Amino acid sequence: MSNFVIKKIYANNFKGIPYREIKEISDLMIIDFAVDGITVLSGPNGYGKTTLFDIVEIIISKKITRFSSTRFGNVIIKDNGLLNNKQVDGLIGVEFSNKSQTLTILGKIPQNGGRGEIDSDIASVQLYYYRGSLFDVESDMINLNNLSNACLDKISLFNSINSIKNIPELSKFNTDTFNLFYYISQEESTHFLKEKENEKLSKLDSLVDINHHIRYSGLLDKLATNNVGGIIKMRIKEIDQKLENKYDELSTEVLQSEKVEFIKVFENLDIPWDKDQLEEESLEVLKSYKNEVVGTKQLILYTKDFDSFIINQKLENIAVSNDTFNNLLTLKKHQLINDSYKGINNEALSKKIDKYQNNVSLLQLKEVYNDPEIESKLDYKDIEKWSGLLKIECITKEDYDDKILKINNIKKRLDNGAKLYDDLLTKRTTFINAFKKAIDIKVENQYLNSKKCPVCGSDFNEKSSLFSYIDKMAAYLKESTDSNQENLEVAKNELKMSIASLYNVVKGVNIIQDINSEDYTKLEVILNNKQAQKNILQLLESIVDLKLDVPDDIQSLESFRVYIKSKKQVYSDEFLIINDNYNLEKLYTKYYKSIYKELLKYSLLQEKLDQKNKFLDHLISLKENERYNKVYNEITELTKQLILLDRAKQDMSDCRDIIKKEINEFREKLINDIEIPLYLYTGKILQNYQRGLGVFIQKTDKTVKFVPDMGTEHEIINSFSSGQLSGFVIAFMLVMNKVYSGRDSSINTILIDDPVQTMDDINIASLVEVLRNEFNDKQILLSSHETNKAIYMLYKFSKYNISYDMKDVSRIVKQIS
Repeated sequence: MSNFVIKKIYANNFKGIPYREIKEISDLMIIDFAVDGITVLSGPNGYGKTTLFDIVEIIISKKITRFSSTRFGNVIIKDNGLLNNKQVDGLIGVEFSNKSQTLTILGKIPQNGGRGEIDSDIASVQLYYYRGSLFDVESDMINLNNLSNACLDKISLFNSINSIKNIPELSKFNTDTFNLFYYISQEESTHFLKEKENEKLSKLDSLVDINHHIRYSGLLDKLATNNVGGIIKMRIKEIDQKLENKYDELSTEVLQSEKVEFIKVFENLDIPWDKDQLEEESLEVLKSYKNEVVGTKQLILYTKDFDSFIINQKLENIAVSNDTFNNLLTLKKHQLINDSYKGINNEALSKKIDKYQNNVSLLQLKEVYNDPEIESKLDYKDIEKWSGLLKIECITKEDYDDKILKINNIKKRLDNGAKLYDDLLTKRTTFINAFKKAIDIKVENQYLNSKKCPVCGSDFNEKSSLFSYIDKMAAYLKESTDSNQENLEVAKNELKMSIASLYNVVKGVNIIQDINSEDYTKLEVILNNKQAQKNILQLLESIVDLKLDVPDDIQSLESFRVYIKSKKQVYSDEFLIINDNYNLEKLYTKYYKSIYKELLKYSLLQEKLDQKNKFLDHLISLKENERYNKVYNEITELTKQLILLDRAKQDMSDCRDIIKKEINEFREKLINDIEIPLYLYTGKILQNYQRGLGVFIQKTDKTVKFVPDMGTEHEIINSFSSGQLSGFVIAFMLVMNKVYSGRDSSINTILIDDPVQTMDDINIASLVEVLRNEFNDKQILLSSHETNKAIYMLYKFSKYNISYDMKDVSRIVKQIS
């Protein structure tokens, strides 16, 4: 399959190319190109020559190298920088063809695609491809309105892609090297040279397809230093330590003791080390059994010291709070502790509390009976309790409720009457005073005189008769209120008499409490709080267990603790060492607590324990020999693992060396491939360079440099003029294209954007000669803003019968505006 060339470029609403409504395919801005020879894009600056190259670069690599991604602080640019008309979408496209087929790749530019950055605007371009030319599509198979609005996703003929590499025919094309092999941008002609030395080398690595080698090398470096290598080193260190420990175990001399017959020490106790068939136990278990046997013998030898130790432990374990101790003192004070401190007399405690509560209730009876407000203090539950205590029947609940209701009703009437009476009397007095004043000043009115009632108008013979009647009515109102007060006192007395039978029994009795309120509170807590009783019983149990005779004069927790401390006993320092070594307290608790007092009565106990110890020594020696063989086998296995790990470590190092060697060989081949062509091409194009002809290339392990001669290490970026640098970059691109572009068998086009901007006439003439003689089999698209130089280039190609053409971009753009 032959390589593709660019046949057509499509555009609508892209940068300087205006938006127009598309009614048919030909309404798009379309530029046709010859499939071979040279095509020069001419026209003044700013009319779209570079824009056409931008279209090709976006379609091929989804980027425009010469653009700068710039943001201004937090300012967000909402519109798409690629569009001419920001209100509608844009459309770009490139039609590729070879001898056998045509591929059309279109890019939809959404109006809201970016995030205010040119890079994101470019990244938002959505690519679609079609096998054929747009002009091959029948009109009824494509919606021109959708096409004009760039709604390509609605056209079933087009396939959406992320990159041209998704197209099978272009899958091998390296889009990363487009700007190195095929295209020289006017504004970024020195972009490659300005990269760091190691970045230039990295880009060149892709030419000889060693990126995977470099990745593997980096991965091995990382594994060797961090991951696998670190694990191997750590594992080797672990195995070395294990081997050292195992050799220490082997160095211990193993002696096989004399065989001893099994003997039963305790006939009636179930103790693990005193069972038969101990041979089946592990070495660790046998050693623990031996320790318990020796400890048992020490327990017998130090019985007296151990007794003192246990007593002291119990004394130290008497954990008592201030509340618990005070509760104990209160119980003791009221003789509520059973004999010999063996518990709390809960029955007596309950009776004492009940008696206190009953006395409080009877005292309350006296207070309530003599209270003027008896109806508010008397509760029927109290009456029931008093009746039960005194065994006297009195008022029923129904009678009680009736009497309370009667009192409340009278109080209500009394309250309402008193308020009414006071209000009426006040207003009446004010009214009468006004009436008298009116009479005294002899107000002439037929209705107002001293013999006629000012309220109802009734006639009286005399003025005195009128005012006498008024006074009589006031007395009547007061008499009504006094009557209600008397009724209230009678009702209260009736209620009082209903409990008089109860009161008469206790009124002459002097009720004396045998406990005060503080002790009552403590005793009630003790009776009803299970935890409080539990704490007291634990304290009593300790007192009984330790046979403590607590003196009566100890009345505080502090003095009790002093007393406890005084009861501690003394034991030898030697016993402390023995106890620490054999944990005698644990042995005592585990096996002998219930039979401790009988332990010394076992016949020949010490002799049996010695024999049991020898028996266990024999079993341990047998196990030690087994362990010796086991440790030896473990050492052998660990040694094998260590050998394998060392081999893996060396293999990893060898792999790293081999891959790095291959990388260096590939890079050497790269330099060898381009060194001479680069020197020749730069020599031809830069013919008037004062320091020599061609440019040399220098390479180290990690960098690559381009120098003017072999006697300096300074790169040309620091010594060449801008025109010379442009000439070098074009020469370098041509070398790369010549040597490597044929490898992917994809694109046979060279694009050069306005080389005459920075190159003088002799450099231009030299470039044309190189293009005409060395690249006459390529499609060359070249732009120039100088018409005379464009014509010169076409003349040089036409002289040798090589296809040529010129496109006036400014005229084409004006035609669609």
